[in-house]
Order: sequence, then structure tokens, then C-alpha cells
Amino acid sequence: MRIRLSGRRATATAVALAGALVVTGAATAVAVSPEPTAELAHDNGVREYPWFDQGAAPQEESAPDEPAAQDEAAAEPEAQEVPAVPDEAVAPEQDTTAPTLTWEHTDAPTTRVEDRSVDVVWTFADDVTADGPAQTFVQLDDDAPELWASSTWSTDPDLDGLADGEHTVTVTASDEAGNWSAPLTYSWVQLPPAAAAPEVTLDEAPWADDADPVTGPSATFALFTHYDLGPEYAVETFYALDGAPAERVDEDGELTFDGLAAGRHTLSVYAVSDVDGSSAPLELTWVVTG
Repeated sequence: MRIRLSGRRATATAVALAGALVVTGAATAVAVSPEPTAELAHDNGVREYPWFDQGAAPQEESAPDEPAAQDEAAAEPEAQEVPAVPDEAVAPEQDTTAPTLTWEHTDAPTTRVEDRSVDVVWTFADDVTADGPAQTFVQLDDDAPELWASSTWSTDPDLDGLADGEHTVTVTASDEAGNWSAPLTYSWVQLPPAAAAPEVTLDEAPWADDADPVTGPSATFALFTHYDLGPEYAVETFYALDGAPAERVDEDGELTFDGLAAGRHTLSVYAVSDVDGSSAPLELTWVVTG
């Protein structure tokens, strides 16, 4: 900035006060911003002041713009609604009760079943749902458990070749929470197909085959009991002499009578099977001579 004074001489005194230049005399006092040290030039009676232009209006140092109320408190974020927190967090109740299985129907034979089938039906019960089990497994004897889709199981027709003897079927089921029922089991004895009743025959008599049945006071008989199902199925042989109470025949099938009175005697022999009942009796009559 330059200050020029002209027209008449004027006495001017420049004083530097705290970084500002104040001009006194004919001129008006003006506050200007600090600038480098003044350079005075003399030309034709004109005194030049670099920072003062004649007739120029006083300049006031502009204050820096204040931020708009610190950008209105840095544009305070909108308050967000905080969801209410319950006094106590309540966890959902977990189902820990196991379901139950019960037999609704069973057809397990204790005597022979001609079609060799065993049918079982069970019922699933749960305290949470009535929709049925999540999973069901069925196991026969020591076989691997099988995933089962129904509540019935049968040996017929798939297992009509099931071996004779004792068998056990086991059922377990789970609910949607993963609780498993206690095993539900049923055992039965699979009996063989129908067979002829046991039969008792005379292997050896105390008289010759082509002779009359006559003996002395002692007589020995060898008996044989035949049963189609084999020795693993129980069969016993009994005898009765002259109408006396029946007694069991030893396993060797031999009967010996001593001190028989003279006269006619009758021996009745029969076999009893747990499966097929009693055989027809074998009756032997002979005469004891003195």
C-alpha cells in the first residue's frame, strides 16, 4: 500500500506503535497492517509514504470468520433410540424330557405259527409334540440298528427264513430336541414248522422176532424215540407197566423189569414234545411163565 500527500506541505510524524503506523498532522489517523520498514522518497515536493494512499479510506484488519458455532457443535449426531434391556435375560426353556415307547400290539408266538410271522406295533409319546418321533431305530437280535419310518415291524415276509429259537426286537426313538427313549424290547421263541409228533419204537424185545412174546420173570426192552425237529427241542419218553403211574424212561431208552409175576403183562410207552404234544402210545403185551 502507498500513501501520497500533495497540495501543501504537511507535517507528518510517523510513529510505530506495536506493529501499527499512525500518521498525525493534516492527515487522518489510520491504522494499517504491519509492513516492512517505510521507504521515503522526495520528488517535486511530494513526500511519499509507501503504505498510505491519499484519499484512501482507513483499512481495518478483518477478523477471521468464526466457524458457525463450531459448525453448530460439530453437527451433533442425532440421538439414537437404545432398545430397552430387560431386567433379566430369560433363556428359552430347553426340552430335556425323553419320549416314551409302549407296545400297542404284539403277536409273539409261544406255540408254532404256521406262517412264521411276528408282528409288533408301538406307540410314541412326547411331552412337547404330537408330530411323532424325529428318528426311530429297530434292531433284531445282534444285527445293526436300522432307521425305521413307521411304528410297525414284522418278520413276515422279509424274514420268513428266520432261524428257529429265541429272538429279540429292540425299538428306540428320539424327539426333535435329541432326547432318546429307553429301549423297548420284545423277545419270543420262533418255533419250527409243523412236524409229525414224536414216535416211540421198539428197538429190541426180550423175545425173538418170530416167536411168541413170552419171557421169564425178568424182561429187558430197548426203546427209541424219534422226533423230526431234532434233539435241540425238548422231548421226553414215559412208560407205564400194567396201568401203574407213568415214569420217565432214561435217556438210553432201556427198560428192565425183574421179579415179574407169572401171567400177562402190558407195557405202554409214549413221548411228549413241548411243540407237538404226545405221541401215540406204543403198547407191548407178553406172557411171563413160571
